[in-house]
Amino acid sequence: PNPTGGYTLQFGAFADSVKAYKLIQKLTDIGLEPYISETEVNGAQLLRVRAENFNSRDEAEEAGSALGDQFIYMVVPRE
Repeated sequence: PNPTGGYTLQFGAFADSVKAYKLIQKLTDIGLEPYISETEVNGAQLLRVRAENFNSRDEAEEAGSALGDQFIYMVVPRE
């Protein structure tokens, strides 16, 4: 279960903040509202680039599909 409810699109996870912010800019340029979600994996800090919030997994999948092949993404629970 997803305690906070909702889903978001994740476009990547980067140890390099420069790469993360370049992707943020690209997503902003196409009209999305991206944000950074920080996490730690095996002792390394990762910046997850995510965008938008959706009430259901289906809504998130539709929005991701609408982007076409321009971006690789996955639907993840909103935290």
